[in-house]
Amino acid sequence: MKDAKTYREYAADCIRMAKSMDPKDKDALLKMAEAWEERAREAERQENKTNGH
Repeated sequence: MKDAKTYREYAADCIRMAKSMDPKDKDALLKMAEAWEERAREAERQENKTNGH
C-alpha cells in the first residue's frame, strides 16, 4: 500500500486535469479524486494502527 501523501498527489493530479475538461470528463476526474482521497484516509488509518495510535 502506498502512503497517504502519494494518494493525495494522485487526487491533486485529477483535480488539476479536471479544470481543463468538459463537464462529463470533469465529473469523472473529480470522482477519481474523491476515491484517491479516500485511499489516503485509509492509508492514514492503517499507519495509525501500525504505529499504535
